[in-house]
Amino acid sequence: YFFIFAIIIHLYFTMEFNFEHFLIKFSNDLENVINLLVKNLSFLYTNVLNIEKIKKVQCSIFNKTYKLENIASIILKTRTTAMIELFDKTLGSKVLFSLNKLNFNVKLENDKIFVFSDILTTEKRISLEKEIKKIGEQTKLSIRRERQDYFNKLRQYYKEKIISKDEMYQIEKSLQKTVLHINEKTNNIIENKLMTILHI
Repeated sequence: YFFIFAIIIHLYFTMEFNFEHFLIKFSNDLENVINLLVKNLSFLYTNVLNIEKIKKVQCSIFNKTYKLENIASIILKTRTTAMIELFDKTLGSKVLFSLNKLNFNVKLENDKIFVFSDILTTEKRISLEKEIKKIGEQTKLSIRRERQDYFNKLRQYYKEKIISKDEMYQIEKSLQKTVLHINEKTNNIIENKLMTILHI
């Protein structure tokens, strides 16, 4: 068994190094970091009403459950206000109960239900800015870790004589170009999110 294991290890380290595959793998790993950044930022409060979330609210009516979009017309009037017109006006109290239960800010007026987003105070805005920057720094740290991990792999390949020293330096330069591109992309995403918060 030891002999077979030794042969496998030998074959693994003597395989021809695929530069293109290595770089693509690195790029994909960094894109995954960016995707996580976008996902984390999307969870942050932005004061903009999510019309799809309102449509999916479950309303209990006569021992049956209905999605709000099936019993009402829902219109986004502004970025922060939605208007609900019930097909059956007698269901107002039941729909209000369902919305209040989910902590929506609602008001009944002339048989119409208005849903409002919460006010973004100065304190909340400052807190959000700090959270966005914190997520940005965590992303940059993840990028640096990925970079170091791949650089370490290259040095191991050089040590095992899979690649030459010149090849190692050449690949490192290519990896660094990818890192610069991803860092720029990260900064743009963070800046756009901060601008969104400032203009709410």
